[in-house]
Amino acid sequence: MKDLFTSLALCIGTVGFAQNCSDLFISEYVEGTGNNKAIEIYNPTGNPISLENYRLIRWDNGSVPPIPPTDVMDVYPTKVTMFPASMVIAPFDVMVLGINIQSDPDPNNNTWPELLAKLDTFFTTDCAPSIVPPQPRTVCFNGDDALELQKKSGAEWVTVDIFACIGEQPLNSAGTYNPTAGWTALLPYFAKPDTYNPTLQGPYFKQYWTQNHGMIRKSSVLKGIYVNPTAGQIGPPAVPSGFNPSLEWDTIEVNVFDSLGVHTCQCSYLFSTEEEELSQIKYVIYPNPANEMVLLSSTLPVRYIEIYSLSGVLVWQLDIAQGATQILISLTGYTTGIYLIQTTFENGLKSSRKLIVE
Repeated sequence: MKDLFTSLALCIGTVGFAQNCSDLFISEYVEGTGNNKAIEIYNPTGNPISLENYRLIRWDNGSVPPIPPTDVMDVYPTKVTMFPASMVIAPFDVMVLGINIQSDPDPNNNTWPELLAKLDTFFTTDCAPSIVPPQPRTVCFNGDDALELQKKSGAEWVTVDIFACIGEQPLNSAGTYNPTAGWTALLPYFAKPDTYNPTLQGPYFKQYWTQNHGMIRKSSVLKGIYVNPTAGQIGPPAVPSGFNPSLEWDTIEVNVFDSLGVHTCQCSYLFSTEEEELSQIKYVIYPNPANEMVLLSSTLPVRYIEIYSLSGVLVWQLDIAQGATQILISLTGYTTGIYLIQTTFENGLKSSRKLIVE
């Protein structure tokens, strides 16, 4: 068992000791009823980050990466979601990924409208393995699946975050995999404790954190998990899972989506002086979403405006020699989608905001 996971650790790309607030990480996990599934990815840096060189992998049911140089895309392509260059996450902003399934015979199993309203994008409309052509099943996870966010570094894919434990499948109260279980905050985290008392704690499934729950990354978390947690095993010798969800995550009730779309993180405190100064500026982009015109209004004169597509292409700019507190921008010729407005104020402060063009 230990030899397997020693090999597994070598298969999962790492980048050593990563700096805080330097790369993307998973900030929210939604494992709801039916097909209410979503993952939120957070940008903890002061710069926009394109998702062109990132991918998300679902390691379902304890599956492990193939031995290098074989890549997961060569053997399990539906485990992977590749992101297009057009997807960019603004500074201290998030991207919410999910599935849109409306074809289930039981309408209660379809993705709820409340969740769809929170999604920035979806790649899947059918989670069936037999669907033709195959679709990415990355966000078709259950409570016993691990997730990995990777980044392309040269010719290799390296890990920037791991949710749960790759290669480990949690056990239910009967010590089996059916029905599906989830990781808990009780030792050994992946299996029912020997001392578990159902009279006091109720049915064991009520202790699951990663099944029929949402989970929010704690604001104190400043970077992802770069090294896969140690997988547990039932003794002797008994080894607990290295994934205790309560250490970096707060749990919320099932099918609650209110917090999706924004993440609170102490990374922004690294820019506290600038953020505090920006907070004193009353700066509004209205309307947003917009379709014909958009108004930028600020209590501090604006010196320069740049508008970028999500692929990072500069589509419009304006140099205001004397500064202005109200700027009206025509959206004629803009295609429907999401843009980034970067505003430079006369004191040198900069603000990046998302603009939705309908």
